[in-house]
Amino acid sequence: HRSLVRCWLEAFETPSRIARWRCLWLQAMACVIFGSVASWPLAWSMGNTYCLLSAAIAGYGWYLLGPSRDFRCSRVLKAAGAASAAGVLASLALCCLAVVLLREVIVPTHSRSINFSPGIDVLVPGHTPACDMESTVASALEKLRSGQVEFGAETPHWDPKHGHCDCDSTLASSEGNCRWPEGGERMPTATIVHALVDLGRKRRSACDYLNFFIPHLMRNASMVVYTEEWAMPYVHAVRKHMGLEAKTIVRLLQASSDEEGGIFYQLLPQMQEVGNRNFLKLAYTRSARGGRVVAKYSWVNHLKQELLRRVARENPFGTEFFVWMDAGAGHGHVRVPQNLCVCASAVPGTVTLFHRRSSEEELFEVGLNGLTEQRWKEWDFW
Repeated sequence: HRSLVRCWLEAFETPSRIARWRCLWLQAMACVIFGSVASWPLAWSMGNTYCLLSAAIAGYGWYLLGPSRDFRCSRVLKAAGAASAAGVLASLALCCLAVVLLREVIVPTHSRSINFSPGIDVLVPGHTPACDMESTVASALEKLRSGQVEFGAETPHWDPKHGHCDCDSTLASSEGNCRWPEGGERMPTATIVHALVDLGRKRRSACDYLNFFIPHLMRNASMVVYTEEWAMPYVHAVRKHMGLEAKTIVRLLQASSDEEGGIFYQLLPQMQEVGNRNFLKLAYTRSARGGRVVAKYSWVNHLKQELLRRVARENPFGTEFFVWMDAGAGHGHVRVPQNLCVCASAVPGTVTLFHRRSSEEELFEVGLNGLTEQRWKEWDFW
């Protein structure tokens, strides 16, 4: 600041346009110093182009402000110019270094670890979760033997006398989820599709998800389960205990499962690069959730449609309909009926999505997250 003041005083004392232009440039360089520090999000977005452009400006500033036979400058002005240019170069060097560290080290590490433990990759052969699997299986079987896990109220369309669903039962005309849609099958059959993969969640371990899975594995329904090797004995043990082995298919989900296409496992590194690139902006808007920046979490959620499509195409149990159900649905707090009747969605040739909002308007205008609308209004400049 003192250098700038001296510069301007000397410039006005000396009737020289060159001196005044030098002062303007010195002031611009001082702005660049602060601008470089304050605009690091811009540097992140523009990357190397920003650094090169800033370095070129600083170099040109050094040329103008440095000693030259063509200009008559006082020692104070020369020193101020040299110090300013050196400061700009140092600031830009630190800025570029910060950008490199952010892009290559800090963000890739942090973005992958939001709610997830870093270093855990999916579909790795021989992977074992960081929890006691043997105790979890033994505890689950003990809960089943002692009756600690109970079914919820039976679905209203289940006909216990004949052992199948009857959507034309006395409750078929009731309102809500029990309504039998026009054109629906009267006695539909369905296959449930599940998948369980260890993503390394911090708050809920793989063993927690196995416990969440118990109520769903107990259901008297045809079932196809895609999972990693570590969970296969657990699924077999629970279904065997329930006497439902004939209605169960457990398939190993692995990287080679992508031979027929559709699971996009090989694109996980590219997906993570996208998450890394968007992380700072999302963090700034307080919306850097796992599904937006953690590739494996987003990947496993989009995998559901493909696995459901494969089972529907193969149809191993010869059913008419196919239902996706998250292995951890309800997180162990929701009791499910023993039998499955899909009367509410048993319309051939259609796909039914169930949601938690009370109306379509709330679902599509407000969103599943109650804060969605408010956040979009606050951060619409993005």
